[in-house]
Amino acid sequence: MKTDYLRLLVIGDSQVDGQSLVNLAKACAEDVLTADHVDDGAALLDKHSVQVVLLDQTQPNLKDALPKLRHKQRFMPIIVVLENHDLAMISQCLEAGADDYLPKPFNIAMLKQRLEIYAERAGMGEFMSAFAHDLLVPITSVKGFADLLLRGNALKSDLGRLNELQGDFVARIRDNSERASKLVRDYNDMARIENRTVPLMLEPVAIPKVLDDVLKTLRPEMEKKSVVLSLQIPAELPSAYGNYYRIQEVLMTLLDNARQYTSSGGHISVTAQTSDGSIQISVQDDGFGIHEKERDKIFQKFYRSLEDDRVREYSGNGLSLYIAKHFVEQLGGRMWFESEMNKGSTFHFALPMVER
Repeated sequence: MKTDYLRLLVIGDSQVDGQSLVNLAKACAEDVLTADHVDDGAALLDKHSVQVVLLDQTQPNLKDALPKLRHKQRFMPIIVVLENHDLAMISQCLEAGADDYLPKPFNIAMLKQRLEIYAERAGMGEFMSAFAHDLLVPITSVKGFADLLLRGNALKSDLGRLNELQGDFVARIRDNSERASKLVRDYNDMARIENRTVPLMLEPVAIPKVLDDVLKTLRPEMEKKSVVLSLQIPAELPSAYGNYYRIQEVLMTLLDNARQYTSSGGHISVTAQTSDGSIQISVQDDGFGIHEKERDKIFQKFYRSLEDDRVREYSGNGLSLYIAKHFVEQLGGRMWFESEMNKGSTFHFALPMVER
């Protein structure tokens, strides 16, 4: 039985266990587009929406071919059909942007199973991204008009003065709009992580610059709680190899969590150092800490504390650490933590260092 509602693009047509790759694909899917070369495949992607691409290893310059195809339809899974389990080739394909690989020999059943997985994920990724976009547009508009009213109130503009109660209501509209925006972004990021559709441009990133941008946003909230912040960042810290915006989101998550779960007048410190070819960043607080029973669950999606009533007093969806850890791992790094109840937590992450 063929996979329903799947348009497949096959680029190249080598032999697989005595059959052509194109014929195997046609036995698995109702709608199969074919191209002899990557450029021809890219031209087809300009005209057709495709759920999965099968790219034959025999195509030249795979390192350049994969980004070219990804640029056409960024949420589209690309599976490279390999001649064998060559680890160097597997690594090269994944680094260049392939979502998966399928080494020869394989049969129709194996190919069909792989296609069904990626067709389902691709559909969900496109839906979630479109859904998130359609939700964020009105939410952003609501927040923007609320900000406008509050600014106009402060500046005594022609918008008119809000009384104290009205100002409080509008501020709540603005704050809840921001929370709704974050919720939508988190769910979208989660879907794209699980569908392996989070696009990244890797480059040298100066950690002090990222940290400075994050603190411009968070410092006012820290000051409201009289949280004391200390930074220990070496002046000559090498750059990390990663993605500026992903590192920014990770630091935002760790620092905002530290602020939220630290009592008024508490302390937060951020340190950075080099270690074994990596840049290690640590965010330490003297807040609530994490219960021993929950430490192995802290990076699970949707998990929120069941042991500490203080944590449940704060809003959250249990996704921020799950997303942050996956972003770090996607950048080739790792994340871990230490914690002690009522004494605080320290979250660390390490990223590859740019060699000088």
